[in-house]
Amino acid sequence: MSFLKELFGTEKPIIGLVHVRALPGDPFYKGEGMDAVIAQAKADLEALQNGGQR
Repeated sequence: MSFLKELFGTEKPIIGLVHVRALPGDPFYKGEGMDAVIAQAKADLEALQNGGQR
């Protein structure tokens, strides 16, 4: 059994990445609050899971 199949249960897993908005302390942080940052990350994750459809 290969490492990937053992770890993910499939030979060819699809791995995605969600970037988040700038966080407090970053020069580009706009002060919208963490709830907005989390909401945007969740929306992007759902779109990724749905194959890009929002």
